[in-house]
Amino acid sequence: MPFDPTARPLTAIEARVLATLMEKARTVPDSYPLSLNAVVTGCNQKTTRDPVMNLGDAQVQEALDALKLLSLV
Repeated sequence: MPFDPTARPLTAIEARVLATLMEKARTVPDSYPLSLNAVVTGCNQKTTRDPVMNLGDAQVQEALDALKLLSLV
């Protein structure tokens, strides 16, 4: 994918969702594809997360949709 100087930065929620997907792909690859509930749970994990978030299904789904539009997932 070529560099796009007009690309926007990810929101905090988009970054958390993307990082969670990357982490789970590496640590538990047999669980793919992840359900929405699994992504929400991963995003809201309280260990090794800074800041700790409390995201709902709709917020995570919105972030997933945005990441798809950006061709990141």
